[in-house]
Amino acid sequence: MSVKMEKSFLRDIIGIYCVLMIFRLIEYFYIRTDETFFGESFLHKLVGILLVGIVLHSLKWKWNKVGFGTFGVLKKVLGGIFLGIFVYSVAYGAEWYFLFSQGEEPLLEWYAVAYSLTDSPVRQIGPLFFLLCIFMNVINVIMEEGCFRGVFLKLGEMKFSSFWKANFLSGALFGLWHIVMAWRGYIDGGLELNQAIILGGIAVGSSFLMGLKWGMLANITGSLWAGMADHFVNNTIINLLHVETSGGSDEFLMLRISIAQTLSFFIILIFYLKKSKKKSLFKN
Repeated sequence: MSVKMEKSFLRDIIGIYCVLMIFRLIEYFYIRTDETFFGESFLHKLVGILLVGIVLHSLKWKWNKVGFGTFGVLKKVLGGIFLGIFVYSVAYGAEWYFLFSQGEEPLLEWYAVAYSLTDSPVRQIGPLFFLLCIFMNVINVIMEEGCFRGVFLKLGEMKFSSFWKANFLSGALFGLWHIVMAWRGYIDGGLELNQAIILGGIAVGSSFLMGLKWGMLANITGSLWAGMADHFVNNTIINLLHVETSGGSDEFLMLRISIAQTLSFFIILIFYLKKSKKKSLFKN
């Protein structure tokens, strides 16, 4: 592969990412869709899905080229759902045990809220809000997995001729993608600078780890479906299932996410190492 082509692949990744980030910043700082009835910043994600389609068309690639192949879809989706439910069962159990040992009587409650670092969002109860939450998370995982573990990972492999170099690049971009909420919290006055730095660092670091995990899962399964399903469970359960104590709601949310995603990462890493002889990123 020529140096010119390699530079082109990297330029494409950075260019696409910058376009997506511009739309993300506009929605988070100006449109603020997550503060409306919808409770989610979804417009830039629709743009992202459209952009994936445009990129695939310009490269003359089919959707299965970036992991949307139809082989074994149900099995992979169910596997991803099982993984997500298993690790969060462990995480909720660990959180409950910790709270109980501190003299609390934690309760699990179902209601829909948008994920937030700065305040207590309005609780929404009812089938409409549950369905809306599910629909928004479907949009989210199609866009983020399609872009980061689909287009970016594939272009990265073509640039570096190395899965892990591509996965680290994709994971790093995915981590930076999640700094926006802490940044907005600081700009809006909901977070002090030191709080924004700490929470932003946690968000970037944990998202980087999750990005690496979903990249490995794409490599193992030959598609995006299992990662999309696990990603969907992660986001949806955070939005819908909450731990209530005398001190409030979801006081240890970041701990819960960290336990679930660290456990999940090492489970997938073990499977990846067992199947590391696979050379092709996607199979159809």
